[in-house]
Amino acid sequence: MSDLVKWDLSHNSVSETWAGIDEVGRGCLAGPVVACCIILNHQVLRTHPDIFNQARDSKKISPKKREHLAKIFENILPFIGYGIVDCIGIDRDNILQASLSAMRQAAQEISLPVNTFYIDGTTSPELDQTEVLVPQGDDTSCSIAVASILAKVYRDRLMQELGQQYPRYGFHKHKGYGTRDHLRALDLYGASPIHRLTFEPVRNRIQEDLRIFQAVRDTLCATQSESDLASWFHDVFRINYGKIKMERVETLRNIYLERLVSLHKESSR
Repeated sequence: MSDLVKWDLSHNSVSETWAGIDEVGRGCLAGPVVACCIILNHQVLRTHPDIFNQARDSKKISPKKREHLAKIFENILPFIGYGIVDCIGIDRDNILQASLSAMRQAAQEISLPVNTFYIDGTTSPELDQTEVLVPQGDDTSCSIAVASILAKVYRDRLMQELGQQYPRYGFHKHKGYGTRDHLRALDLYGASPIHRLTFEPVRNRIQEDLRIFQAVRDTLCATQSESDLASWFHDVFRINYGKIKMERVETLRNIYLERLVSLHKESSR
């Protein structure tokens, strides 16, 4: 029995159900941050000891083995929840707050009663439930290690899909991390709509066209309803996100909020 499995069993009684939460993607230059929350109990751990004994920090497992384990965990775990915050949310709130938000989303997906949530790290996501912070949790707790594997595989699959949408950047290889090839692609093509504009290597490589900003701003100012605003966000703002510098994104955000308040008042009359 691995030390991680022993840790979980020793910290929870036979009658208890507990959850592990971890996130991945904090250090990437592109793509979302993803969190996973999984449920465990004594019965599940003791029924599949050979599988759970292999759980450890996802960074210490090869991609092939992570995928293999993830498929098994997806079939035997009582419940799995995921939380995702995209680059726009990361740039708006900062990466720490985005990570905590993803953790809250993942925990909220869980519909079964849980006695304790074990959370990787030293900062609480404030779940309003019993939680225990576990520094280096993916090297300590089996539940957190399993969550780290599933979060990593989920995000890698997502980056594979995004790589098909933006093939010039090589997301299918580096998954958004700041590799030499990724930085070279940024130098050549500028930022994509899924890059994090507040991250320094990206901020310095944005190839802005003021005409795009002006067109996006004018389209925003021309919105006539709250549904127009929603369409503008998804169909205009999001696809041009990497082509506008962060200070102008803030300008658009302020205009958006002003329009939202104004249009809401008009619709309430």
